[in-house]
Parts: sequence; C-alpha cells; structure tokens
Amino acid sequence: VYPQPALAGQEMKLRFSSIRFGQKIRLSLFASNGNRVWTDELSATAGPLITIQLPFLSPGIYLIRADIESTLYEKKLIIQ
Repeated sequence: VYPQPALAGQEMKLRFSSIRFGQKIRLSLFASNGNRVWTDELSATAGPLITIQLPFLSPGIYLIRADIESTLYEKKLIIQ
C-alpha cells in the first residue's frame, strides 16, 4: 500500500505480486475498532497494481483486507 501514510482523499495503490490479469479481488477496509467501513469487488486490469480512492476516510489507522481466490492478505493503512 502506498503512499503510506496517505492523506485523506488521496489516491492509493495496492500491489499484489501474485495476481493475474482478470482475477477478482474483494477489498474490505476496517476501522481500528473493527467496524467494516468499505467493501468493493474489483478485477485486476492493470496487472499487479490496483488503484483505489477513499475520499470519505477520516484520519486514523485502518486495516485493508484483500481476498483473492480464497487467499487473504492484510495490511495496515494510515490516513493523516
């Protein structure tokens, strides 16, 4: 995930080294209290790089979770 930390409203990029073109990705974002604040299902159209923009996020620490063909990836996301 970069940039890290990100500014509120800034475009973020996620890189997955093992993803193939056309693969489905289910992304979820959780606040530090465990509440899910966002979910989306995307297709990998630009190789291993996924771009997202979450303008509604308040500053804080979040967990981004990606489910790719039943494999889970998790990464901390800091919004300033």
